[in-house]
Amino acid sequence: MKTEFTKLLLLIIAIIFNIGCNMFKSEAENPRQKILFDFDWKFYRGDVENAQLANFDDSSWRTLDLPHDWSIEDIPGTNSPIDSTAIGGISAGYYVGGTGWYRKTFELPENWSGKKLSIYFEGVYMNADVWLNGKHLGNHPYGYTAFEYDINDLVKPGEKNVLAVQVKNEGRNSRWYSGSGIYRHVWLKVAEPIHVKTWGVSITTPEVSKEKATVNIQTQIRNKTTENRSVQIATKILNAKGKEVAKKKNMQQISAGKGVSDIQSIQIKSPGLWSTEVPNLYTAIIEIQDEKGKLIDVVGRNFWHPHH
Repeated sequence: MKTEFTKLLLLIIAIIFNIGCNMFKSEAENPRQKILFDFDWKFYRGDVENAQLANFDDSSWRTLDLPHDWSIEDIPGTNSPIDSTAIGGISAGYYVGGTGWYRKTFELPENWSGKKLSIYFEGVYMNADVWLNGKHLGNHPYGYTAFEYDINDLVKPGEKNVLAVQVKNEGRNSRWYSGSGIYRHVWLKVAEPIHVKTWGVSITTPEVSKEKATVNIQTQIRNKTTENRSVQIATKILNAKGKEVAKKKNMQQISAGKGVSDIQSIQIKSPGLWSTEVPNLYTAIIEIQDEKGKLIDVVGRNFWHPHH
């Protein structure tokens, strides 16, 4: 019952999160998807050989849902997570780190073979190595930053796939309690081959006054197709009440397999300035359309005009 309640709570959180991400288009209209990948992982506390291999037998491992922190679980053979001899000592609250393994078996629809697919980790503490179907995707040593791997070349739509993660929280690596494991959400991201790069939108406001504000929006767009393509970047800015106050469109040519950095400068008249008393927040909605006017990506970012 507790497990089912946890799944329901995480699902509600994910729905709320995605409502925020997709507030600009309905699910039917938005070509970009972000799917919660937290459920039904296999976990083993300790190190084990060959756990990265796709055919490794993990049937005896514990099944759990993310986020997960093994340091707050009882140490095997005891009824406490605390060990007075723990390497981190009092700085880590005498909790135990070590090595842990996570594995997830999943299938994707066959018609996703032409999509841009990636796995996004919000946070793993720490020193995480990731494999897909036995192939090493990479290592991320930092415990507090998000990271992402493109899986297009290794994933097999319509077949079983295995994602394996080895986490190593070893030695004295923190001056406070850090936890151990995949302690934040994991997402499967689905986009079109031409798309806005992850963390690919930068917004600055170099000129701000009560009369006007200049908003510079830099958008990095990737073309993962084998053809040179032309796209339209349409940006509109909404004020705190959701009213459109400015917009701009321009075209970009993107070579096959390459990317482009598009920069738009937009003027806003009589902007609502931000302060702790009046926290006016603006939203930039960036839509990417192909040569035929079809929407192929949309992202939204919040920003503000600070008082100077």
